[in-house]
Amino acid sequence: MPERDEARPVKLFGYSERGMFNALCDDITYSDEPLSVLGSLLSLIQFPNAEAAPDWSSLVSATVIVEQSFSDFGDLDLLILLDHAEGKKQAVLVEGKVHTDTSSPKSLSTRWREFQEYLAGNKEKKENLFVQLYRKMRLMRQLSEPANTLSGDAVANQYRLGANQVVKRAADLLAKYRANPWYVALVPDSQGESARFFGTLPDFSPDSGRLPDWNSRRIGFVTWEQVQAMSRQAPSLWRRTESSFEWNKGQIYREAIAPPPNQAGSVVAKRLYRLYDDLVMAVVSRTSNTNCTVVPVDCDGAYFPTPITVAKGLLQDAEQVSVVGDLQPRLREVYFWQPPQGVITQPPNKPPVPTLPCQVRVLDPGWKESRVQRVDEVGQTVGDDFYVFTHHLRRR
Repeated sequence: MPERDEARPVKLFGYSERGMFNALCDDITYSDEPLSVLGSLLSLIQFPNAEAAPDWSSLVSATVIVEQSFSDFGDLDLLILLDHAEGKKQAVLVEGKVHTDTSSPKSLSTRWREFQEYLAGNKEKKENLFVQLYRKMRLMRQLSEPANTLSGDAVANQYRLGANQVVKRAADLLAKYRANPWYVALVPDSQGESARFFGTLPDFSPDSGRLPDWNSRRIGFVTWEQVQAMSRQAPSLWRRTESSFEWNKGQIYREAIAPPPNQAGSVVAKRLYRLYDDLVMAVVSRTSNTNCTVVPVDCDGAYFPTPITVAKGLLQDAEQVSVVGDLQPRLREVYFWQPPQGVITQPPNKPPVPTLPCQVRVLDPGWKESRVQRVDEVGQTVGDDFYVFTHHLRRR
C-alpha cells in the first residue's frame, strides 16, 4: 500500500478544479487495477434522459487525457476513451465546475440562466458549463464529418480545429470513438438538485438552426460530493483524491449540513424557505400534515418550474417572505405550449388537447396544471379550453 501523504518526504497538492482532475487521474493510472478503479468512477455517472444507460463493463483498455485543447471547440477538462472486449468504443467527455470559496456559489439553475443569456447575445460567459458541453457536441459532429466545414450557430460564429499538431493528434484519436460519445457534467451541486435539474433538460428544445447538435439524452452528471463519498469509502485506492479534497476543502463543493427540524411543524403558503441550506423554495400548497408542495425560486429557465413534494421539517426560514411573481403563469397572458417529446402532455381525466405545439391563453393559472385556451396568431381564441402541465409553458 502506498504511503499516506503526511508520511512522504515530498507532498503534492493541486489547486481547485484542475488539481482535483489530476488527483483522480493519478489514482486511476497508478492503481494496481486501473480499469476497476476507473469503472467505479464511471458507475457514479447518471444519465437521466438516456434511452439506455451506457454499459461500462468488459473494459480492456482506456486512455485518459486531462485539459486537452480542441481550438474553437474549447478545452476539455477530462477525456476518457474506452475500449471494450467486443470491439465497442466509447468516449466520455467531462466538463467540471467547482464552488469557489465565496458566499454566493453558482447553482445549476444560475449556470443555465447564464447559458440562456449567452444564446441571447451576451457572450461574456464563455466558460459557462452548457456552452462548453455544447461545443463538445459540435466537436463530435465535426469528427463525424471531417470534410465539412461547420456553420456558425448561437454559440459560436465558426468552428475550426486549426493546425496545432497536438490538437490534431487528440482529434484524430477521439475520431475513432466518435460513434458513441457521452457528455458529463461534474458539478458541485447536491445529488438531489442535480437529478432534478438534469431530468428537466429535455424540456429545452432549441431551434435546429440555433443549436443543431444539442442532445440532452447524452448528457449525464456526477457530483463532487459523490466522488468524495467514493474516495472516503476506499481511501487506499483514492489516496491523492482524498488528500486533494482535504487541501481544497470549501473550494470544490459545499458539504451539506442537515437542517434543523422545523420546530413549528408547519409552513405558510406563498412564503420562501430554504431546503438543504442553499436551495430557496416557494411553498405553494400544503399536501398533508407532514408534506408540502414547493417550487424552486432560482430557476430562470425557459419554462415555469416543476413543483415537488418535500417534508415540512426539511424547510428552514428564509430572509424573504414573499414569492416573486414569475414562478406561475399570469391570468389571461399568452404563452407557448410545447411539451418535450416522449412525455405525458395532459393531466389525467381532463378534456382532450389540440394539436401541439401552440399558443395558449391562461384562463386559470396553477402550480402543477393550468386551464388554458388555444389562440391563433392574432390572439383570437380557437376551440374549447383544456388543461396543461404548467411546467410545459414557455415563460415570456
